[in-house]
Amino acid sequence: FSNPIERGDKNARTALKALIQPFILRRTKSQLLHELPPRTEITRKVPLSAEELHLYEAMRQQAVDKLDQLQGTDGKQMQVLAEITRLRRFCCHPQLVLPDSAIAGSKLAAFTEIAEELLENGHKALVFSQFVDHLKLVRQWLDEQGIAYQYLDGSTPARERKARVDA
Repeated sequence: FSNPIERGDKNARTALKALIQPFILRRTKSQLLHELPPRTEITRKVPLSAEELHLYEAMRQQAVDKLDQLQGTDGKQMQVLAEITRLRRFCCHPQLVLPDSAIAGSKLAAFTEIAEELLENGHKALVFSQFVDHLKLVRQWLDEQGIAYQYLDGSTPARERKARVDA
């Protein structure tokens, strides 16, 4: 069966499948979950650089001052959320909040280090971010390095999404 299947003979593939199907045991994840090793999670905290930390503190103080100036509670909760989101985005990369910033992002530096190590060892990785524009910076670095990747976000059509996941 090997040679015909390698040449693309679908009849040979179908015949082989029919012969071995009774001997293949298919189990669902729930059936074998107790046999799997425990999931390993590694949390890597990436500290801000001194330059990032200094600017972060200035932005944090600016946010506190802005919130102190608001009168009453109308809109204050939304403003608090907006300021927290702004600070979180800054922690991902300074350019997400200050587009003209020349400060290198600590998280992007950590990502590049991890990605290079994974590539050296022939591994693949899934990279997530809550902020699509943060992934844009990651994609830019990957493109500069000539590293192949698949990209998905909420705007990826379902048909294309499946093809990218399969790839």
